[in-house]
Amino acid sequence: GHGDLRGIPPAVARIVTLLADALFLAVADKLLLLLVCEYPEDVLVKPTLGLDASIVCWEGQHAWVAAFSLVAFGLYLPLSVMIAPMITEAETTQEETDRESKRAKNKKVKDVQFAKPFLSMMTVSKCFLVIVVSFFGADSLEVSIVATAFISILMGFLTFKWYTTAQPQPVP
Repeated sequence: GHGDLRGIPPAVARIVTLLADALFLAVADKLLLLLVCEYPEDVLVKPTLGLDASIVCWEGQHAWVAAFSLVAFGLYLPLSVMIAPMITEAETTQEETDRESKRAKNKKVKDVQFAKPFLSMMTVSKCFLVIVVSFFGADSLEVSIVATAFISILMGFLTFKWYTTAQPQPVP
């Protein structure tokens, strides 16, 4: 059916899961840092890249690097938000199917599944954090702290709500 991934090699699934979940903040941050430019007060002075003040923004080599970064981020974000949760859930379902016969002999075990919308919401929250910190918190530690605290509280709340509303189901 729609949204049901099958036939993905386990190595590819693990790489996508690693890039989309564990390394999301690092990869997204690096892709966005290539777009962060510092604009001086004097309008006659050209903006420079936040990472390296010797590089003029949106000209020469930076134009190509920025274009690559935008395209990569445009592909990476949907992969992380929409495709990776389906791969994670498909892996979990397959592992449970493999172990189902072993569990049938034992007593019923409760298991919590993280559904696709929950995983997507977590990734969108992390993306919001990366964007806020990259573009607005570069010069201000306070902005970074407030954004991180807000997203942490939001993710904690969403996790708690998800856990209390998505009741674990007995595994036959």
